[in-house]
Amino acid sequence: MKKIAFEELKEHPEQWKEAVIVFSNDSFKYQNYPLVARSYLVHSSNDYFHGGIALYGRGLDGQNPATRLDWFILKDHPKWIVDYCYIVA
Repeated sequence: MKKIAFEELKEHPEQWKEAVIVFSNDSFKYQNYPLVARSYLVHSSNDYFHGGIALYGRGLDGQNPATRLDWFILKDHPKWIVDYCYIVA
């Protein structure tokens, strides 16, 4: 697995189909979450990667099948901090 920055993922959606976004544990002030609970599978077909707004992801822990990630990673006021990403396919 090669770790890449979220910006790199956004810039080249044509180079991948599925990727995982991993959020930093520092994003969650009151509870420590395991790596799998902070990891979300996204698809390059998401509107977000083609000039749209919505970015949906599926939690790898199975708890969140359709999380609206763009609400948590707003550029001006991020609530969750992206640690790294990696391409699956």
